[in-house]
Amino acid sequence: MDDLSTTDVLFHPVYQILGDHSPATLGHIREVSPLLTTAICAVGALHLPSPDLEILYKEFVALSAPLSFSRRHTVDDVRALCIGAFWLSDLSRSLVGLAGYRSHYSRTRLYMLVYACGHHFSVPYGRPPMTRESEAVRDARKFLDCTHATEDDARLVNQVLRWSICTNFYDTFGADVDRPLSDADIPQVRRFSIVLDSLRAEWGDKFNRNAYVGNYPRKGVGIQYHFAKLYLCSHALHGAGSSHAKYRAPDVALELEEIANTAVLSALSILRAVISDTEIQSYPNGLPTYFDIMIAFAVVFLLKVPTHFSTSVQLDNQKIQRLMLSLAMVLKGVTATMHPHHFLVSITEGIDDLLQRSRMVTGAAQAGDFDLETEGMFDQYIMSEFDFLSGQDPESLI
Repeated sequence: MDDLSTTDVLFHPVYQILGDHSPATLGHIREVSPLLTTAICAVGALHLPSPDLEILYKEFVALSAPLSFSRRHTVDDVRALCIGAFWLSDLSRSLVGLAGYRSHYSRTRLYMLVYACGHHFSVPYGRPPMTRESEAVRDARKFLDCTHATEDDARLVNQVLRWSICTNFYDTFGADVDRPLSDADIPQVRRFSIVLDSLRAEWGDKFNRNAYVGNYPRKGVGIQYHFAKLYLCSHALHGAGSSHAKYRAPDVALELEEIANTAVLSALSILRAVISDTEIQSYPNGLPTYFDIMIAFAVVFLLKVPTHFSTSVQLDNQKIQRLMLSLAMVLKGVTATMHPHHFLVSITEGIDDLLQRSRMVTGAAQAGDFDLETEGMFDQYIMSEFDFLSGQDPESLI
């Protein structure tokens, strides 16, 4: 590849992560940073049926490993680590830590990229983010007052603000899926929900059509809102089988059910957006692994709700079955040109196998219930790398 036109389209959704290199040739970047060049080529190969992925992947690992012990680094090294962390899911945790350490927080925009990158993986790993609040994060809106600020910067700031809110979720409720929300937690969930609503209202109409990624900046505000809302409101299912969760005052139980229903609506919104919007279907082949994870999370959540809230959260099981079938068909089309090692390919295989095992395709499940025992295959196919779903009893997956 002699220029970066195709690669720039790939990386542009992540707030112009290539920075000043976007219009440059690959030859120029090779001279500036071999590590950045290798990161670009490896991630590009991941999104194509390329036989070069394994070689490029090994080369990227070999080049990035010495940075752990080096005191000399460049901004382009940090860009390369962020690119690897955003798209190479099995390296993401290690690379986020290395990128955060290496940046020394010296450049605000790059720090915000590292911040967003680190938070993309704090949820699936069930661990606190490695990049925490700082003055740059607290005053993120002020960054847009800079005379050089662009729409890409505005999108990045929007992302930072959202992840700052989600960090508060983690700090308030923790990551223990067996710990039910206390009665005192429930009003806090409401307050966080209002903050997310306000953020969506603030940013929902600020973005115009982008020359590289179409209407993704505007539509992305909506779908990422639902990601965050699902993450927040899914706490209603934490520890649902505990004695404390079973014996609540009627008014508290009603509030908890409303929160669970909000999570259901967000999960449905995520899947319907993927199924019904052809423009959104063009995004996954290029978006970071986090988006693939949250699609899988929405699927698993909708499958688990009947086992926890069957009497209070009313789901049309036949409609859910049709939705899952449509999703599988769409994702097969989306992943047809991807490398077999792409994470979304594994997710698609997992959903399709689940449909086959639960006999949704043949309509054998006339009773409308999912065969939840088959959901364990998600661990085998797509969840083995992520603590929030792996190595747990099926009843505690959410």
